[in-house]
Amino acid sequence: MNIILTVILSAVVLGRCGVNAQCYNCTYIDFGQATSGPKGCIDPFMPSGIDQVPCSGQCMKATVVFKASQYSPAWTSTTRTCAKPGEPCVELEGFTIESTTSSVWCCDGASCNGQGTVGFSVPLTVFSMLTAALLFC
Repeated sequence: MNIILTVILSAVVLGRCGVNAQCYNCTYIDFGQATSGPKGCIDPFMPSGIDQVPCSGQCMKATVVFKASQYSPAWTSTTRTCAKPGEPCVELEGFTIESTTSSVWCCDGASCNGQGTVGFSVPLTVFSMLTAALLFC
């Protein structure tokens, strides 16, 4: 039983605080013929060459899609970074105003914003470990 408790506490501490408490930090903009930033920042995420920054809050990933209009061509932006400490990270899924659609995903854990839209979930991890312990021990 002590082993199970140790594993659960380790998962919670490492997942919540992160081994290095860092988030990926990049922005990629695709503006038709012109692009800016490391292409590995978009999905599927490729961490090679992507900077990481210390983070005391949550990691986040944000995407913005601008549809073409009579004044501007279509373009997209993907950003992965650390949310501002002390401010809540507000998640959005496909929030649209006029021709702009935004999504924001927040997560806890070391470099969790490199996992696409599915972040590391401490409650889900603890629940999974407890279920496995009950079923197999």
